[in-house]
Amino acid sequence: MQTEFTKQDLNVMFEAVEAWEREDRGPGIMGMMMGSMLGDKDSECRRKYDEEMKSAQDKAESERRQRKERGCLLRAKLIMLRDQTDAKEFCDSV
Repeated sequence: MQTEFTKQDLNVMFEAVEAWEREDRGPGIMGMMMGSMLGDKDSECRRKYDEEMKSAQDKAESERRQRKERGCLLRAKLIMLRDQTDAKEFCDSV
């Protein structure tokens, strides 16, 4: 088994990092549906729900920022590996 990455391996990893970076784990549509079902009948329940939704949205945004930062670093490393692979292939062909 070969342990070095091929160009195809690096491209797949690059795409995977980009997809992971764009992943959305926010409360989304289910949260909106629950909120619309509550209506304005029970103001205390609505207030608690709004607080929980705000907390979930803040957490999701924080995670999104972290994924973006980490994704940037991972892509940079993958680019360096791809450049090294290209250089090695060039040297091997000369």
